[in-house]
Amino acid sequence: METTDANPVTEMKISNWNDFSSAQTFPYAHTKDWTLDNAKGNQLVYVWFKDAKGNWTPDPASDQIYLSKESYANADLNQDAKVNQTDLDILKTDFLKLTANLTNPRSDINLDGQCTARDLGIMMSGWKP
Repeated sequence: METTDANPVTEMKISNWNDFSSAQTFPYAHTKDWTLDNAKGNQLVYVWFKDAKGNWTPDPASDQIYLSKESYANADLNQDAKVNQTDLDILKTDFLKLTANLTNPRSDINLDGQCTARDLGIMMSGWKP
């Protein structure tokens, strides 16, 4: 979040709650790492700003953030503490094994001779429930 003021902004107070319970004060910065609550979904973060004369903004600024609780730790298939091309290759190999004997040739959506995650991606991009 950014702010403008006749006086330089020197501090900011951040909270996950609009009543500023558990708020923390920091030197002003254009960006700040912040830990959201554990609840998933839409969350609001509130920030008050303080200028060099000691004046806090009358109302906090807020921004909405969507927090996904999906864990990418499970995507580290070879357990090397990284999710990279090696993990994708393992997933692709397993996927190809599962789909090698498909009875419906139309499952090869991109017509490359096999049913892969790419076909699934193409299908999902056009999905209309």
